[in-house]
Amino acid sequence: MTDWGGRGRRKLEKEKPPILGMIQRSGQVVIKMLSDVKQRMIKPLITETIAPGAMVMTDEYDIYAKLPECGYGHKFSTGQKMMMNCGHS
Repeated sequence: MTDWGGRGRRKLEKEKPPILGMIQRSGQVVIKMLSDVKQRMIKPLITETIAPGAMVMTDEYDIYAKLPECGYGHKFSTGQKMMMNCGHS
């Protein structure tokens, strides 16, 4: 298993904790505080929360590049565009 996330990403013991948020269009919100942003932490949360084959929209952080390998569609955008794509203004 390789790590998702690289140097310079926040870790709980050093800084403010990283937060992973997932929202389904017109649906449920899931927010998790993480101890780090590596595959062993993030992949299980994604696979337990998001249905296989779903299209996942993320920011441009490279940790999400592995989503297609896990059976998900993947589109990314920068913050403002992403909020607009999700139906927010």
